[in-house]
Amino acid sequence: MIDDVGTRTDREFNGRDLTEICADLAETANALMASKGTSLVYRPYEDIPVKHTLGWDDVYGEASVEPDDTEIVNDWRIDGGTGIEDDQINDETNLESYVTVTEDSLLTYQLDTDRNRLTRADLWIRSTGSGEDLTVGVQAPNLEGTGPRDPTDTTKHIVSDRTSAEFLAAGGWRDRFRSTHEPLPHDPWLVITSGGQSGQEIGVDVDGNPIFRTHYPYPINVRVDESESIERYRLRQAREKKTILSSFDAARDVAEANRRHSAYSDETVSCRARSLRAHQFTPGDVVDVSFPEILVEGEHIVIERTGTDDAGRNGLHTELTIQDLATI
Repeated sequence: MIDDVGTRTDREFNGRDLTEICADLAETANALMASKGTSLVYRPYEDIPVKHTLGWDDVYGEASVEPDDTEIVNDWRIDGGTGIEDDQINDETNLESYVTVTEDSLLTYQLDTDRNRLTRADLWIRSTGSGEDLTVGVQAPNLEGTGPRDPTDTTKHIVSDRTSAEFLAAGGWRDRFRSTHEPLPHDPWLVITSGGQSGQEIGVDVDGNPIFRTHYPYPINVRVDESESIERYRLRQAREKKTILSSFDAARDVAEANRRHSAYSDETVSCRARSLRAHQFTPGDVVDVSFPEILVEGEHIVIERTGTDDAGRNGLHTELTIQDLATI
């Protein structure tokens, strides 16, 4: 169980390693991920308390600064997957009655849309218990614009979907065709029919129009930049494709996390511990650094500690590597 770190995101993960998922979420939450025994620990960087100060009295000699700006990116574009948005809705609150569609008695309705794709169309139905299937097709308008091209000819359907009776028994909203790969004309027609003479019942409003919902797909693309970094390091762009992201919020979370972690130099500072407290620092500790002569100040996090204990000759020897918390 991972403690709540106070960040919400809209993400989907399919077929990915759990460790990768946790690392992605840690970046989004701007949190430290670490293991403690058999437990996984998340802690937002802003909630990690400063353990001690670290100044010249705590180290031997000079501290070496190793700036690394080779991986700076200050303009991110995230190409996500496909989102689904409502297009037209004639919802169940407008339900007036039901009409029965059969193989000879069709129900048609013209959609008022200029979308060239439909992801899904939903119909409100009531099963007759006939055991007959239901077919929903989409056709282009006829030349006069007064109806579908040929509602009785299923070969004229641009896209169609047939649903077996067993999946209609529950009634209510039933979703039909999941995507249209062929482009649609403006204002296409829905053609609704059944596979026999008993048919199935379709909910309609007071004007006899079907109770329906249509949904269209749209690409999810997000771009964020860091103006101060661009001014300092010039424009450095990157583009990442993550088709598992199915909302703008999810894509924006990834873009913002990338920006936070890559807009500035990954500057690390190495030093040899002198004071007792410096010898006791461990990776994950946050220290308030004051090395003004080499322009290293503020909150840093210990990312590496190596040490030997040779009390007989040279005593305790501890090397620390720290990094600016803002660039983690």
